[in-house]
Amino acid sequence: MKDKDLVEIEYVGRIKETGDIFDLTNEKLAKENNIFNPKARYGPVNLIIGAGHVLEGLEKKIKDMNIGEKKKIELPPENAFGTRDVRLLKTFGLNQFKKQGIAPVPGQFLNMGNMKAKVLSVNGGRVRIDFNHPLAGKTLEYDIKINKKITGTENQIKAIISIHSEIDTKKIRITLQNENVKIILPQVNMLNQEMKKRLADDVAKYVNGVKSVEFSETFGEKINRK
Repeated sequence: MKDKDLVEIEYVGRIKETGDIFDLTNEKLAKENNIFNPKARYGPVNLIIGAGHVLEGLEKKIKDMNIGEKKKIELPPENAFGTRDVRLLKTFGLNQFKKQGIAPVPGQFLNMGNMKAKVLSVNGGRVRIDFNHPLAGKTLEYDIKINKKITGTENQIKAIISIHSEIDTKKIRITLQNENVKIILPQVNMLNQEMKKRLADDVAKYVNGVKSVEFSETFGEKINRK
């Protein structure tokens, strides 16, 4: 595999010490392990090699794989989510949470600023918070399979859209003219400007022969499924 290759993969991620699954693409396995999330999207996912969409340590291992290959990959903490940092353990007054209508309990995860933090303890009017990533200090094991390499301009564009959004790509129409791509979305899947820019940048960067991207939304038009 090389940078800019667009591939379809399946994976299961486990914590080595416990065997607990923290991420996976297989819906059946999620149900069997009682970790099924009805809001999650299961099934194979698309990945651009070199785009930084997955852990750097994991991406390096995937680059050494071939299409159709299955492999078990082990990542020590320093190649995954890092070692635990005691400087990220903080103590706050309980009143700070009460003012926001929050009653923290041990084990609870809270959104604090731009970070997700875990409540470690609540004692004597003080709340101990852990800002380390939940998987920090853990050795991770991934079972990875590379299903196929995605080729063809339209297929690659739809794959990139699926990486960034939950849109059903069967409802998208794509037209190509010279080096310009027009992506036509039904009204129910309108995207904000930030998302459009992200998609356009990746399409122009990773799809050969494309230099500009235009978006269009349809109102009341039915787009046939292919």
